[in-house]
Amino acid sequence: MYVTPPTPPVTRPGAAPVWWQVFGPAFAALIGLFMLTVLYRFDGMSDIQRDLGLSSQAVLLSGLVAYLAGAALAAPAGLLLGARFPTGMAIPAIGFLLLGAVLTAFADAGALLLAGRALSGLGTGAAAGATVAVILRLRERRGVIAGVAAALAVLALVLAPVIGRVISDAAGFR
Repeated sequence: MYVTPPTPPVTRPGAAPVWWQVFGPAFAALIGLFMLTVLYRFDGMSDIQRDLGLSSQAVLLSGLVAYLAGAALAAPAGLLLGARFPTGMAIPAIGFLLLGAVLTAFADAGALLLAGRALSGLGTGAAAGATVAVILRLRERRGVIAGVAAALAVLALVLAPVIGRVISDAAGFR
């Protein structure tokens, strides 16, 4: 009696993301990068430093170091989960960015400013990690999309102090 051998299981490659799935995480990352440098001014003391009466070292610690520490903590999570769940990483990242912006806006001392900037950093790190993870999994147009995302990120970092100054001159930093 002849028994047919079992057919081997079919392994299918995982579906690669398409280029438009980069938009959500990349948009959140661009907002976060904008928020990173919007605190500073090219012409001297920032409005937050003057209004809260903070020293330059306190603004550096509360504004930049806390933000970068939060981003460094959340970036690995964005890298690990972002390729599989790009929208699932972008939405909480935007939530952290908004919560951090609200805490920063209502800051009356350095501690609340530190917490707000750290939360914003968490959102930025998660979104940036998810953006990189989605771009790395792309099969087509990876170089073009990575170049556009990097150029927009640099543009957001450079334009933020200028736009922040215009907005703060018109309405204050809050």
